[in-house]
Amino acid sequence: MNKIIVFVGKRQMGGKECESYQMLANKGKGYLSREYSGEQEHEAFLTEVSEDFVEYLVKRGIAGQLAMANGFRINEEGNIERVGRLEASVFERFDVLLQKSITKFVQWGETVPIWEMN
Repeated sequence: MNKIIVFVGKRQMGGKECESYQMLANKGKGYLSREYSGEQEHEAFLTEVSEDFVEYLVKRGIAGQLAMANGFRINEEGNIERVGRLEASVFERFDVLLQKSITKFVQWGETVPIWEMN
């Protein structure tokens, strides 16, 4: 079964704290990355990212076991590095939004990943 991992965390970028949201799927063949540094309303950003991640998987027919890792990101060299953790409330909210996005696609009759939170 494919592993789909969503890496989330905080890091400094250009002197500003940023939230990092990255999804790695299909043994590295599928990758999507988004950064949040406060330009838009946070809830709207989280909703958009959760929908983008699930839609990416559905459109490419990628199914598998999906897990989330808080406090990690994939750096520019493609290596996993430790970064700051998102606050529990943000992590849990993003988890809920991902699950809602999955449910929405299931209701439309799409095949979606199996959810497992780590």
